[in-house]
Amino acid sequence: MTDPTTYEALRSTKLAAELTEDQCQVLAGLVTLRDLKQGETLVAEGVVDNHLYVILQGSLGVIKNVGTDQALTINTLSEGDFVGEMG
Repeated sequence: MTDPTTYEALRSTKLAAELTEDQCQVLAGLVTLRDLKQGETLVAEGVVDNHLYVILQGSLGVIKNVGTDQALTINTLSEGDFVGEMG
């Protein structure tokens, strides 16, 4: 059984825009919701991660060289955007 909240949140994203209702239900049944606090790292640079992340609320900075004086924000993702390296 798909959580209705997860389904509705996913349905409103760019990723699900082209999916049928059944396809979106299947996808919603496979996802895990994750709540990040401000400043928390989702995936560190150089770490192999084979997940797809969808931004449901707020924004997420894509930052190169985090924690150094060379830190550079290369992108900011917002609600509906998705990101991930599917390796």
